[in-house]
Amino acid sequence: MQINKNWIPFFIAIAIGVVAMVFYIASGRSSYDRSVRDLTKGDSIDKIESADPKKIEVKCKNGENYEIAFSDDQGSYDDLIFDACGPEGTQE
Repeated sequence: MQINKNWIPFFIAIAIGVVAMVFYIASGRSSYDRSVRDLTKGDSIDKIESADPKKIEVKCKNGENYEIAFSDDQGSYDDLIFDACGPEGTQE
């Protein structure tokens, strides 16, 4: 069986995509993205800034602000990202 030379870039792109997907899942980044996305759906959240991969800044609708910090070797973010924007800025 002979492979057409036109298909080689396609196979290379697929291989790169698979490697990137495995790294994304293994690094915990998918957990981080999912948790931040769920946090943005909160009714008491005004704005979330996550420019720094080790820190999330949350601005509440009640005017309060808080930060969530992570370690360098963080693998799972599921239980670390939380909504602390209550009526007085305390965790609900």
